[in-house]
Amino acid sequence: MSLHNIQMPGDPVRRFALFDLGFRPFFLLAALLSVVLVGIWGAVYANLISLNTYYGLIGWHSHEMLFGYTTAVITGFLLTAVRNWTGVDTIKGNLLACLASLWLLGRLLPLLPSAPHWLIAAVDLAFLPCVMISLIGPLRQGKPQNWMFLVILGVLAFANLQIHLQQLGLGNSASNGAYLANYLIMLVISVIAGRVLPFFTEAGVRPATIQVKRRIWVDRCAIGLIIALAVVHQIAPYSAVSPVLALLAAIAHGIRLQGWYHPLIWQHPLLWILHLAYLWLVLGLALIPLASLGVISPFVALHAFTTGCIGSITLGMMARVSLGHTGRLLQVHPWITKAFICLQLCTLVRVLGPIMVPSQQPLFISSSALLWVIGFGLFCVIYTPILIKPRPDGRSG
Repeated sequence: MSLHNIQMPGDPVRRFALFDLGFRPFFLLAALLSVVLVGIWGAVYANLISLNTYYGLIGWHSHEMLFGYTTAVITGFLLTAVRNWTGVDTIKGNLLACLASLWLLGRLLPLLPSAPHWLIAAVDLAFLPCVMISLIGPLRQGKPQNWMFLVILGVLAFANLQIHLQQLGLGNSASNGAYLANYLIMLVISVIAGRVLPFFTEAGVRPATIQVKRRIWVDRCAIGLIIALAVVHQIAPYSAVSPVLALLAAIAHGIRLQGWYHPLIWQHPLLWILHLAYLWLVLGLALIPLASLGVISPFVALHAFTTGCIGSITLGMMARVSLGHTGRLLQVHPWITKAFICLQLCTLVRVLGPIMVPSQQPLFISSSALLWVIGFGLFCVIYTPILIKPRPDGRSG
């Protein structure tokens, strides 16, 4: 029997629905992973535990946030969005369960001291190509511009390969792979935000009727500069061109965000969390030139993007998509609003703390980790029942 058809006799409301649509398992697994991952990371910095992994400590933290947590959210989003874009079902049931299991195995194997390194690499590297294969059929039925997501996933798989090659003793490319992944995720966020943030703002601000500013030339410039940053960093990682491109990108994305802004978003948590996430992208780009001059640590600029932008936008999108695609009203639970606030405090502590008091960096990292765990822990508590149970209206998905 297919996993998505398991149900209690005479009571379809209690049917186990985790594998009914892509967002369900991947959003839940991503949130659970982020609680465990960042919780362990904070405990390590607080000298409560020690950890040895295939990637090394810092490498594990970086890899799992990019290719574990973030890739899971992107996968869940695409498996759900592609069905909407094309009208063609994406994988579900047993196939979806197998894909989620492959992802989970890639998270567990690096923690096992006896696991062969070639096996860890093979399992982890297999995930993104499998995601691409699962999307090819539905995407063939849709608009050609959506094929760019297959290209992005392919390059993301190449970035992951760069990391594994170094872990297998075949080069020194892990840093390039990690930065390429960051820029690719930045690109995905830029593209998706351009599609949904103006629409969400116009549709969500009530009772006012508004029309945000859409500037095609700004969109193209902002996205093009992210692509240029990724290319330059791969060719010449320490080039003086990168800080200039980052500053121009910050300006372009800032103009883009300003055009989408409306004061009434602050009445709607599902809107302001996405706007703040995009603001962290702008700030992260703006901090790159300061990092290149040695004014701040490059990790400060990096975490403005990873913790602030990725953390906030994924939490906000998971909260919204999970409600919309399970047939519920777009009204967040009060504790989810608190989770959104936790993520902003988490980022402020992680970014501003080391700048203001560098000697207390371990304390700031541990405190930031705790705030992250609280935020995503609240999501897990509130959204687990939503993600494992079928839609209240009885429709599929």
